[in-house]
Amino acid sequence: MEQVRTIDKSRLRDYIGHLDFSDLLRVNRALMVSMDLGTQVRALAE
Repeated sequence: MEQVRTIDKSRLRDYIGHLDFSDLLRVNRALMVSMDLGTQVRALAE
């Protein structure tokens, strides 16, 4: 798994752009796969 890092918003300097809804869904799906969250969510739903 690649490393995921978070930073405080105050450390961000310049606005680069935005993601539309479909791109945001793709990012969320990729994070779920990378962190193996999809199987846990399904298991909790059962």
